[in-house]
Amino acid sequence: MKSAFAHAIDRAQIIRVVFLGTGKPGDSITPAPAGSWHNPSLKPESFNLALANKMLDKLGYKKGSDGIRVANGHKMSYDVIAPTSVSSISRTFQILQPDFKKIGVQLRQKALDGTAAFDEMSGPNGSYQGFDLAMWDWTALIDPDFMLSVVTCAQYGGWSDSGFCDKKYDRMYSQQQLTPDQGKRRVIVQKMQKYLYDRRPYIWLVNDDSVSAVSPKWTGFRNTPQGPFNELNIASLTSVRQK
Repeated sequence: MKSAFAHAIDRAQIIRVVFLGTGKPGDSITPAPAGSWHNPSLKPESFNLALANKMLDKLGYKKGSDGIRVANGHKMSYDVIAPTSVSSISRTFQILQPDFKKIGVQLRQKALDGTAAFDEMSGPNGSYQGFDLAMWDWTALIDPDFMLSVVTCAQYGGWSDSGFCDKKYDRMYSQQQLTPDQGKRRVIVQKMQKYLYDRRPYIWLVNDDSVSAVSPKWTGFRNTPQGPFNELNIASLTSVRQK
């Protein structure tokens, strides 16, 4: 089902309309701006409503008279938690909603402030049983460790906003932390990304570009997902020079 949903997302339209062309299709919890940490073999799912419909048909989720499919005795009609603190979400939802309707899935936006959104997602006693779908954003750091950590079992009730818990993944996470050789660690990190890509605790939509204006008299700026200058990036401070 998650694969079908992924093929119902028009990432090109989201980039064009919501981000005014300043973005790239998302495919991993470690985004492409992370450089060699990103797994280059991963590709965003194609926007293909016919394929999405075919996949749901194959699962036996038939459409009712109202055009909404039924899965395991329940209508495929879902509330989507949408934190009001993320300005891009409402317009993105407006793009997703009609396309999902074309595959027999009804989406309803449930706008909540950030605190209420997380409380609803984490559910009673951190059970992660209180929601259907949610949209949010992440800001990836330079090192991939933090983003990889948010889907570990240890982050239940903490950073986790998906409720994903997988012991095999946790073992890989610990392994990459304890691997001093960065080349060998990179292999593990890329394997972890593929593991998540196949299981889809998230369906990644778009990585928005960091747009920065700099003087043409200077060179050596090192961009990151947070821009060339921020408290997490010292590279520009050591490489910028006058032309």
